[in-house]
Amino acid sequence: MSAVGSIGLRLVSGDWGHMDGWGTGSWVGMVILMVLFWGLVVVGILWLVRSAAGTQPPSQRTDAMAVLDRRLAAGEISPAEYQERRQLIERRPRYDG
Repeated sequence: MSAVGSIGLRLVSGDWGHMDGWGTGSWVGMVILMVLFWGLVVVGILWLVRSAAGTQPPSQRTDAMAVLDRRLAAGEISPAEYQERRQLIERRPRYDG
């Protein structure tokens, strides 16, 4: 059959062969891909909302406390200064602008 005849047959039958080789289980792959797609969309939206809110992860606060602890242990600051700065760190808002 010629190429023109093949195209004509597909036009008449409505079968364009777009699922050739997928078999009957192709819907499983499509469902998995759709779930992954929408999962990534939701995760992306959550990430954007959290980053727009400007919250800092708690690890940044503990980093400040670790530096303060190290400075006290090294004798760079006095225990009174340590207590004062610790209170400042604990009262400090999570986002400084």
